[in-house]
Amino acid sequence: MALTKYRKLAGGRIGLRQLRQSEHLQSIQLLCFPYVGGNSLAFNPLARYLPNNWDLWAVDPPGHGGAKGIVIENLEELIMEYIYHIPWDEFDCIVLFGHSLGGYIVHALATELPKYREASLLCAIICATKPYHKRSKLELYSRLDDAALLQKLVNLGGIPTDTANNAEIFEFFKEVIRSDFRLFETCNPPENLLTLPMLALGSLEDTFCPFPHIYDWQLYVKNCEVDCLPGNHFCLQTHPLELCNRIVSFVNCIAKS
Repeated sequence: MALTKYRKLAGGRIGLRQLRQSEHLQSIQLLCFPYVGGNSLAFNPLARYLPNNWDLWAVDPPGHGGAKGIVIENLEELIMEYIYHIPWDEFDCIVLFGHSLGGYIVHALATELPKYREASLLCAIICATKPYHKRSKLELYSRLDDAALLQKLVNLGGIPTDTANNAEIFEFFKEVIRSDFRLFETCNPPENLLTLPMLALGSLEDTFCPFPHIYDWQLYVKNCEVDCLPGNHFCLQTHPLELCNRIVSFVNCIAKS
C-alpha cells in the first residue's frame, strides 16, 4: 500500500517519511538515507516494486526536504543524531539502505548503532557509494564554482534538464549540495569493521563511482557481497525495479541463513 506519512524528530531537525505500508502484521522495514542534496522523496520509485510484506521509510537529514535546521557536515555528529532520535524500538526487522552519500551514513550507522541502542538490524545495503579511499583529493565538488558544480550534477544525471535551466531552483539548493559534498569529502570510516552483512551495489555506466571500485567495500565489511545494476549513478531513479529485485533477493537470503 503506497502512502506518505511524515514524522518530525529531534525538534523537526530530522524527518521520517513512510512511503509504503506493509499489508502484513510482520514486515520488513527498508529504511533509506539519501544522496547529496536528496531527501526522503528520492526513494518513492521503490514503493511500487517492493513485496507486500515490506514497509518503506526514508529519512530527511537536517536541512533537507521537510527537516529544518543547519545541514550537518560531520559524519560522526550526523550519525549520533540518527542514533538518538530515530525510534529504533518501533521497528522489528530493519534493512538499512543508502544511495551514494547515504551509503556512508548506512555503513557508519550499522557499525556504531549497536554500541548505543538496541535495534533489530537485519543487514545493510549501499548503492553507488565510493569506498572511502577511492575518493579523489584533487577534485573537490564542494569547491567548484556554481556553473561547474551544476554541470557536474547534470552530467551525473542527478538534476533534470528543466531544473538545470532554472537558475532560481539551483540557487535555492546549492548550499545544501555543497555542505553534503563537504561531508562526502571529509568523512572517515569507523575504526572497526562492520560485522552486519552488507550488499554493495554499483552500475557499469556510473562514471562517478566506477563499478570495479565497489569491490573495495570488502575492506570495510567482514561479510560483503557485491553486485551490479544497469544504469548510471542514479539507477535509483532509472532502474527501480532491478534495484528492488536485488535488494529483496539479498534480504531473503540473509533472512533464511
